[in-house]
Amino acid sequence: MKAMKILIKAIDLSIFKVRKDGEWYWRLKAGNNEPMAIGGQGFSSKQSILGSIENVKVEIGRAEIIFENPEDDPAYEAKTKTIQKKIHLFLQVHNFSKMDDNLKDLLKKCN
Repeated sequence: MKAMKILIKAIDLSIFKVRKDGEWYWRLKAGNNEPMAIGGQGFSSKQSILGSIENVKVEIGRAEIIFENPEDDPAYEAKTKTIQKKIHLFLQVHNFSKMDDNLKDLLKKCN
């Protein structure tokens, strides 16, 4: 197996050619040398795998974490408090005196 290492901001990305099928593959390792990802698709040339790696770098840069359950987001509590404060300020500015109990409870949590 012939391997070539590429460093991308302290992440070890190796490409290697498998003798059985003659295809090029990639493997991404963390700083502790543990595998993070292995490319399952083989590439016929070194040039094509390097192009694929460039595509992965671009797509990773666009990635964002979306939580299926918003409460799993570590920033959920801070976001919720911000929203509560905005509601509280809105109600103060517009002098809303009549509110239902749910809204009153929400505002109490702001303070």
